[in-house]
Amino acid sequence: MAAKTIMKRIAIAALSAVILQGVTPLDSLNVYASENTGASYTALDLYTYIQDQCSTEYTLTEKAETFLEEHDDLFPASTELVIPIDAELDFRHINKNPSRYGDKLMRISDAYVIQVQEEEIEEGHYLTWLNLIDGEEQQYSVYYNGELDDVFEDDTVEVTGLPLGTSSFENTEGGDTLVVVLAGCRVNNID
Repeated sequence: MAAKTIMKRIAIAALSAVILQGVTPLDSLNVYASENTGASYTALDLYTYIQDQCSTEYTLTEKAETFLEEHDDLFPASTELVIPIDAELDFRHINKNPSRYGDKLMRISDAYVIQVQEEEIEEGHYLTWLNLIDGEEQQYSVYYNGELDDVFEDDTVEVTGLPLGTSSFENTEGGDTLVVVLAGCRVNNID
């Protein structure tokens, strides 16, 4: 219980920094819906578009582009599908060199939901953005192609996703906070 309280305090500081930017990560996605339809875009199309349109800007790595193109069925993944993950892959690896790991899925366990936003990108189709912090105080920005009906702020989740790259934002202390950006395959509420 003490760990969750500590994570909440850290999360409040992180949320303050995000709010200071004045832009939420999904603010410009309504344009995407007018340019594309669900039948015509792939995971690669969506995550390529998001990289320049949302406030959590990132550069999609070549390996991530290839992986998204070859594994469109994983974004999102059905519950029956077995997802191969690299159990050793973590924030430190992506931070050190994002271009090396865009072809491997990773899992984040026990991540605290600082902020969650859901945007309808076309009629009946949603994109969900999660701002997460883990027990090591590392932050993640997760874009999930769909709805997450049982995930809310202050929840604890487990996420399986593809590292797309890194981003950063100015924090309340005047420095920059590094964020690993993931394409979500699966997000489970574990509260």
